[in-house]
Amino acid sequence: MTQTLKGAIPAEQASLVSQLRSNHFRPADQRNYWRLFVLDHFLGRERVDRLFEGWRAGLQQRMLECIRRNGESRVVPLPRLKNLDRKTYFREFVNKSHPVVFEGAAKNWECCRKWSFDWIKKHYGGDDVMLVDHAHQDRNPLDEPIEHLTLANLIDGIDHGSLKYARFHPLLQRHPELRQDVNQAWLRDHLTNRRTSWMRFYTLFFGGKGTDTPLHCAGNENLFVQIRGQKRWRLCPVECAPIIDPPANRSVYKYSGYRPDGPDYDRFPMARYMDWYETILEPGDVLYNPPYYWHHVSNPTSSIGVGCRWNNMRTAFRASPTLFTLELFNTSPNILRGMLMALNDFNTILAEARTDKKQLKLQNRPGR
Repeated sequence: MTQTLKGAIPAEQASLVSQLRSNHFRPADQRNYWRLFVLDHFLGRERVDRLFEGWRAGLQQRMLECIRRNGESRVVPLPRLKNLDRKTYFREFVNKSHPVVFEGAAKNWECCRKWSFDWIKKHYGGDDVMLVDHAHQDRNPLDEPIEHLTLANLIDGIDHGSLKYARFHPLLQRHPELRQDVNQAWLRDHLTNRRTSWMRFYTLFFGGKGTDTPLHCAGNENLFVQIRGQKRWRLCPVECAPIIDPPANRSVYKYSGYRPDGPDYDRFPMARYMDWYETILEPGDVLYNPPYYWHHVSNPTSSIGVGCRWNNMRTAFRASPTLFTLELFNTSPNILRGMLMALNDFNTILAEARTDKKQLKLQNRPGR
């Protein structure tokens, strides 16, 4: 049974697509925020602040005054629907760039029947795992920014309370036979457009109680299948970017230092008044996460889940024209190289975003 979220609006008060309250930002201020973000992308934040002294501080103060009208922030339950039909899925969620949970949709899939920590250890325990400390707010406790170990060693650590967490692991990329355990017919039916959806790839998330992935977003779409344990998702739309103040890091993986599970209101004062969605995935649930939708994900129990990802230029542009266009000018890595890296191991993108190429070459070696 799904847990009741503390501080949440009762589910019966949520409409088919639950609406977060407006942030009340003035259109001119929103345009100025994205102008600053574009300048940050090309020139760097420090240089922009020197060139346009006081612009950012004044803008943030005006936006803070606007969002204060909301009062204290609220938790809104993410829509969870059983037997959600394709027509409603596309009309109410995909076309509106809005997440939703297909409750219990995967409960009879083979991955939910047979995958477990012991089963993966037995069959794939020798596989290399690349762990990356991506930013200072990351709670993945590593001795180095990049660390390699085997899946068997990771599982043994989980059994002893380790917080090392395999995120974006390419197990299904390396072992295509595993993809047949994830209902391919269902996935194809829920691609946003079979003709324009491309570069499909899979990422495994595999960790113990207390592990998490900090607030982040990316331009691909994701149908996330919960296989074992529980996973708590906290989500907010791209319009909340001025509140969580992400750096323009020239990467397909965009992150914020804001932690909804331990908010720093001195550093992020607008977050005190921001609403967000929240849900707890149970085994067999499938969550659709649209492009550029910010999410923080934590594991209240040991957890296994797999993200089924693809790219669609139309839905990505609709979600955020600015972020989509800036992808063309990424350097950490550039867009073409980033696509190839994502198909191989998405963690190499995280590593490049936080280390220079020389350091990456030295550290990104199994058995180092």
